[in-house]
Amino acid sequence: MRRALEGLAEDPRPPGCICLEKNYYRLRVGNIRILYQILDAERTVLIGAISRRDERTYKDWKKCFK
Repeated sequence: MRRALEGLAEDPRPPGCICLEKNYYRLRVGNIRILYQILDAERTVLIGAISRRDERTYKDWKKCFK
């Protein structure tokens, strides 16, 4: 998990990441999902949530970034 998070600093769009919507991504690490936003102009990755995958993981994912 830690390596995946640190890896986002080097490559915010690693192989296997999924674009949920413009600038919002999901990275799968086993049964854990990392939901994050990429701000290219600021060269910043904002982590919105780190959680186990369940039926609610993607239902209200945008609330993680407000």
